Amino acid sequence: METKSHELLYGWTLVGHKSYDVYSNKANSYAVMDLDSDVVMRFITQENEIEILASNWDLNYKLNIGLKTIKILTDPEEE
Repeated sequence: METKSHELLYGWTLVGHKSYDVYSNKANSYAVMDLDSDVVMRFITQENEIEILASNWDLNYKLNIGLKTIKILTDPEEE
């Protein structure tokens, strides 16, 4: 799966499939959308934590608190 990285506030990084777009409607609130314009994940970043507000039922992701990285493991091309 070819990925791309998105730099977020507070030093966080989101890594996911190259087709995912990341939008922010507030300073630290984000939405990840797929090619069909479906929201696959919504979350808020803070200095020392991340709050997942919603995600698709079949979305797999990994949080690395030490590296401040959110990695979306789901490949939308395999669905």
